[in-house]
Amino acid sequence: LPKCKKAVGIDKSKNMIKRAVSKQASKKEKYACTDLESWNYTGKFDIIFSMESLYYSVPMEPALAKVFKMLKTSGFFYCGTDFYSDNHLTKRWKKVMKIPMDLRSKAEWKKMFKEAGFKTTVKQVRDTKHKAKWKREFGTLFIIGEKVC
Repeated sequence: LPKCKKAVGIDKSKNMIKRAVSKQASKKEKYACTDLESWNYTGKFDIIFSMESLYYSVPMEPALAKVFKMLKTSGFFYCGTDFYSDNHLTKRWKKVMKIPMDLRSKAEWKKMFKEAGFKTTVKQVRDTKHKAKWKREFGTLFIIGEKVC
């Protein structure tokens, strides 16, 4: 994006960071191998985006509070997840992956964002042509939080 001054990506996985760096398209991009809770970044962001990652912070509330703190006033947090309890066909992921994951319902996600201080909207994006039944029936849940204070 031409107006973007800086983009910062973080991940706990060294392999994911290596992969991102190998695809780096601009000197505006920076990457750090860390988890959100212990990341020592002091800047403020206009937009924070998370896809399939927030639920690895167990419980999610401290990570969400950190996101809220890192946003500028009027900033947005876009959080996408396929792992939510209303999506019955992905609930088994926690057992399959054998790692801690914080499973919440659509209503619980929305409530958690509101309690963190966000003005919150929720959208589900379904892919009616996808072969996977859960993508057609439930789809990806997007929780969008705006920092209005």
